[in-house]
Amino acid sequence: MINTNSIDDSPFHEGKLAIQDKLGKRKIMATFSKRGVRSFMPEQHRKFVAQKVTSFIQFLFEKFEAKPKTKKPKIS
Repeated sequence: MINTNSIDDSPFHEGKLAIQDKLGKRKIMATFSKRGVRSFMPEQHRKFVAQKVTSFIQFLFEKFEAKPKTKKPKIS
C-alpha cells in the first residue's frame, strides 16, 4: 500500500522532522514516507507484536521471580 501523505502531512513527529532538517534529508524522507510509512498495522503484525511483548513480559517475571535478590552477609 502507498501512503499518500504530502510533505506538510508528514507521518514523522516534530523531533524527527527537526533532525531531518538538520541533516538536510527532509525532502528525501518525505518521498520515502509516501512509499514506506503506513498509518496502520496489518492484523498479522499486530498479533506478532502482541505475542512478542507478552513473551518478553513472561520472561521477565520468570527470571526475576525465580531468583529473588538476597543480601550477602557481611563478613567482618
